[in-house]
Amino acid sequence: VSWIAGAPPPALREVGGSIRLVVQVRHGPNVHAATVTRLPDAPTNSIDETVDNPMVLEVELDDLDSGLAPGQYAAFYIDYDNGQSVCLGSGVIRERTAEELIEGVARCADEAAAATVRLAGT
Repeated sequence: VSWIAGAPPPALREVGGSIRLVVQVRHGPNVHAATVTRLPDAPTNSIDETVDNPMVLEVELDDLDSGLAPGQYAAFYIDYDNGQSVCLGSGVIRERTAEELIEGVARCADEAAAATVRLAGT
C-alpha cells in the first residue's frame, strides 16, 4: 500500500485499527463504502520484493463487486461532509493466504455463535 502523505491515516497506524473509507477498484466511476482494517504486515518474502511497504489491509466493501481479482488496484478515498473527496493512497489486491482464509472462517463462526447467544438472551 502506498500512501500519498507517506504514512497511513492515524486509524491505520496500528495493527487492528480500522477506518471507514471509500474504495475505487479498477478503472471506472464505481466506488464503494468500505471498512478498512490493518492486518499484520506481510513477510517480505511473501510479496513482490520491489515493494517497500508490506502493509496488509482487509477491505470489507458494503456492496458486492463480482469483478474483483488479484493484481487489480484499489484506491482509498476519504469523503468529507462538504462533498469533497481526497485520495489517500492505493494498493494492489492480492489473494488471501490459506491462513487468512482459515482465520476468516473461524471469525465468522465466532460471530455467528455470539449472534446466537444474543438472540437466545433476548
